[in-house]
Amino acid sequence: MMLIDKYVPEFDYSMANSKQIHGSKRKILSLLHDVNFNKSWLMRILFTMRGVPNQLLTLEKLIEDGLVVLEETEDEIIIGLIGQPWKWNGNVLSMTPDEFIAFREPNFMKIAMNFYIESLCGDDIQQVITVTRMYGTNQKAKKMFSRYWMMISPFSSIIRYEMLRVIKLELE
Repeated sequence: MMLIDKYVPEFDYSMANSKQIHGSKRKILSLLHDVNFNKSWLMRILFTMRGVPNQLLTLEKLIEDGLVVLEETEDEIIIGLIGQPWKWNGNVLSMTPDEFIAFREPNFMKIAMNFYIESLCGDDIQQVITVTRMYGTNQKAKKMFSRYWMMISPFSSIIRYEMLRVIKLELE
């Protein structure tokens, strides 16, 4: 079972990407915090279009900007936010992991993304999986998000793919 099941057991939208990467779980998790995803020209363009300054684009920077580390273990890290992504500023709420689980206020989306590392060949080859789940707290949120998601989902998938590609490039 992945930690994302604990934080977003029910969801309206989901996407998953994975990539085999040579390296230990420890190295991959360590790298996740500090790898600069701006090494991908696609990510630079997509984040610039979303209004994210074209600078250091690391997991740590995203956490500073509002994402919350919900939990981290030796083979998984899960980050999340609660907000209204269809609004330009996202209306992101700050909260603890327990508050994230309990949150039920209407007109918001609970969004969580993980990086889960599964050993394929001892400590040499890992399958790095990223799952993103989105849950609307009521019908209005689901309706607003569905419009947003129809336009954004292809780009969101590209971002996940590019994140995994950059991690692989850094380690191999």
